[in-house]
Amino acid sequence: PVYEMIIGIYGDNEVGGLVCSEELGKQIMKEFVDNWQERNPNLELIGAYYHADERGKPHVHLDYIPIAHGYQKGMKTQTGLVKALGEQDFEKKGKLTAQMQWEKRENEYLEKLCREKD
Repeated sequence: PVYEMIIGIYGDNEVGGLVCSEELGKQIMKEFVDNWQERNPNLELIGAYYHADERGKPHVHLDYIPIAHGYQKGMKTQTGLVKALGEQDFEKKGKLTAQMQWEKRENEYLEKLCREKD
């Protein structure tokens, strides 16, 4: 299975309490993509596509495959989002799924990149 995340920093709009130009937003999104594998060793990035086709709304599509290890049946390495995120220390906590916690961390990282450019 392939999963997708879309990130965007919209030109001259407020992002995390900051105003960000389209060019600066593009630089920040590039840095987010460049550091993906370091943050997400179990989510193999197979594509990152920048789009500026919607006026004022440049964004990046990130396609990734979750890779997990230690399966007892079949191949030892398989695709599996929950197990892959578990290997990255994201476990279900009450109503918060591993994916919800991971998405929150990714959003906070994007906001951090924006704040560093302020």
